[in-house]
Amino acid sequence: PGSKATMQVWHKGASRDVTVVIAELAEEKPAKQASAAGKPEANANRLGLVLSELTAEQKRELKLAAGLVVDEVRGAAARSDLRVGDVILAVVNRAGTQEVKTVAQFNKLLTQYEAGSNVTLLVRRADFQTFVTIRGINGH
Repeated sequence: PGSKATMQVWHKGASRDVTVVIAELAEEKPAKQASAAGKPEANANRLGLVLSELTAEQKRELKLAAGLVVDEVRGAAARSDLRVGDVILAVVNRAGTQEVKTVAQFNKLLTQYEAGSNVTLLVRRADFQTFVTIRGINGH
């Protein structure tokens, strides 16, 4: 940690070198989940995810305008690197990046994918963002 390295990045069709400072990865803290007391059992979507929208407190704490918290991981999603507490920011596909703001909007985006397709998500975990691909979504 503290040393510098040169990294090549590809952005908007061009390659360029950037200098980065190596840092130690802070301990991961998942987003605080709203109390589930009194909530009925939630149904998973086509990916096998149970999601909830960020509360006003979570948005303020995470400095995000929108996103969906992963409450439970089942099905195809259980074989991915997605974790409870991750925040899904967007769905990424050939057409571009579509920000997600509500569970209904996210589930509607999933209807565009055929059974067995792969879905790539932009995910916030702790203080960094990463891409997670879920392979082989369900057909319902």
